[in-house]
Amino acid sequence: MIYGVVICFNPCSNFINNIKSYITEVEKLIIYRNSNLSADLYIKLNEFSSKIVFLGDGNNIGLSSALNHALNYANSMGATWLLTMDQDSSFNESSKLTDLLANADKNIDAIISPLHCISGVTNALSTEHLNPPWVMTSGNLININISLSIGGFDERLFIDGVDIEFCIRIGNQGYFIRIVDSVILTHALGDVTSTCKFGRVFVTTNHNSIRWYYIFRNYILIHKEYKRIDYQATKLIKHILLNMLMNLIFVEKDRFKKIIAIKSALIDFKNNKFGKL
Repeated sequence: MIYGVVICFNPCSNFINNIKSYITEVEKLIIYRNSNLSADLYIKLNEFSSKIVFLGDGNNIGLSSALNHALNYANSMGATWLLTMDQDSSFNESSKLTDLLANADKNIDAIISPLHCISGVTNALSTEHLNPPWVMTSGNLININISLSIGGFDERLFIDGVDIEFCIRIGNQGYFIRIVDSVILTHALGDVTSTCKFGRVFVTTNHNSIRWYYIFRNYILIHKEYKRIDYQATKLIKHILLNMLMNLIFVEKDRFKKIIAIKSALIDFKNNKFGKL
């Protein structure tokens, strides 16, 4: 049985249409409220009242904690798989969750992932791609038993890096991630812009300084804890952080605020201060 969860934080305008692309394929959809929802949105959601379960009280507890609440709730209801969705993600019309599970082995497959089309860019893969080092959280079917057995999501991280750390732990525990590219998920990644300077194209998501804080604090933590046991994943982290620093030098706005955020992130990392800022 498949349950779903979508974690809401000031939902986007396409939220209802995004839900429509997958709600019929799950037994129940958990809407975890990390912010308050408008009265108008509740009226629109009433269309799916038989399918929806609300969790959370509007207080932002972060991505990792919300996912753990959803995991435990779905497990208590007898579900075996949990579909994890971002509020700004949707499946294309031909994609079916049953296609994701067609060749799944519930004893070893911890994550069954669609092919992600992120801000219009899709990476071409073979029909199935086994055990990549990392997949983003949105659109995945995660194995509830395996996820709980390895401790769920790391709540120290709050938001950024949650998916990378979870995937590293899956691999280190001997489980697998499977990508099925016959199922396509469309995901909007922030306010992505590209700028050409000095013959080089700089691509940035234009995250605010708070997100810069979480990214640097959390990615440095993951790199420290796993650098000796997962070279691929920690190499990816170094690449992301170096690209962000290059963007900061040449194209980012609010540079001073972001420099302060990085400094705060380094201080909190050193002092072992994690969770919500």
